Amino acid sequence: MNDPIAIAILKRHEGKRNDVYRDHLGYWTIGYGHLITRDKLVTEHEARDHVGGPWSDERCERMLEIDYESKCSQLFGELPWAGALPEWPRRGLINMSFQMGVAGVKGFPKMLAALRQSEWAEARTHALNSVWAKEQTPARALEVATMIGNEAIA
Repeated sequence: MNDPIAIAILKRHEGKRNDVYRDHLGYWTIGYGHLITRDKLVTEHEARDHVGGPWSDERCERMLEIDYESKCSQLFGELPWAGALPEWPRRGLINMSFQMGVAGVKGFPKMLAALRQSEWAEARTHALNSVWAKEQTPARALEVATMIGNEAIA
């Protein structure tokens, strides 16, 4: 399910770091948002040892492909109807699942219900009515909510 537009947006949202770093929630991460561990007690050295980092550009690209396919499989396995959504809402859900996991996406039941009914504006509103959009990553959330609302982004 390779979607070059969705992957380009993910690259822009995640950014690429060849060495380990803590994401906005304090989790050790590498590459294009590849989660290493949720254990905040792990040291930088331990995180780097765990992934054999730093990574080459090629390894970052390959892991993004693997992570993308994995998230799509998880998302559409748990929400099979979402695979039939128009391209922009589908891309939005993939982007959300990449950032917060499928469990995080499922934490937006009103948004998901609106998507199932093709109520794009309502789905967008529900996406924006969240801590994610108001406090965690507001710029990214606004773009993703626009996609959820079945609108293209640049």
